[in-house]
Amino acid sequence: MFGTQLLYENTIQLFRVKPSLSTSIGTLTLERPTILASGILGISLDVFERLYRAGAGAVVTKSLSKEPWDGYANPTIFSVKGGGWLNAVGLSNPGAPNFAKTISSNKDVPIIVSLVGSVEDDFDFMVKQFENCKVSAYELNLSCPHVAKVGLEVGDDVDLVKKIIKKVKNTNFSPRPKVDSVILRITQNNTVSEELIETINKIFSYRRKTIQNIGKNFDITIKSDKRLEDMENNEIIKLAEKIKRI
Repeated sequence: MFGTQLLYENTIQLFRVKPSLSTSIGTLTLERPTILASGILGISLDVFERLYRAGAGAVVTKSLSKEPWDGYANPTIFSVKGGGWLNAVGLSNPGAPNFAKTISSNKDVPIIVSLVGSVEDDFDFMVKQFENCKVSAYELNLSCPHVAKVGLEVGDDVDLVKKIIKKVKNTNFSPRPKVDSVILRITQNNTVSEELIETINKIFSYRRKTIQNIGKNFDITIKSDKRLEDMENNEIIKLAEKIKRI
């Protein structure tokens, strides 16, 4: 009888536990795992609040530039047979300074501000426009293929991407995270085989070692004192291809 009573009490306690759908992306914690992607709905705080109340864990703004952009002339959106829409608006937006005023009164919605630019100083300028806004994270748009000299073209320049990331420091976040955190939106242009990915993963198990010492683990001679974390992406891929051929 005592065992049955104890089981009953434990069962009641179990069902009192509040379910959680919370998830984390880097230092960003969300109550719900769904995020509105950057696009045509990311235009106003009123829309963000409605989407958040409807169940979105966070919302991503339209990609914002340093100055207002008109984008492409209409038509820029059309429906697809069978359901759905396609759009190519050309990154039209009111500019980061103007949009910061639009969301300045935000109190509750986790907003991820999407930024697009050509050089690292563009991103530094734009982030500073949101210093007095409640912003949860920044998305760096390095994948848009529609507009020249931004988006995809910037994302293909590894050195420039590194410079941009350094500009978006943790001091620009509110609340300030314990570590630097940034979301990159990129497009994979080159296909990497599963076998090569496996080799790259093996290489990364030897982090903090020089390339010369990593080579010894694979019975190859590499005369280099460079460390893995100091290498460019294309250098790591070339190293993996060399190891894979053994």
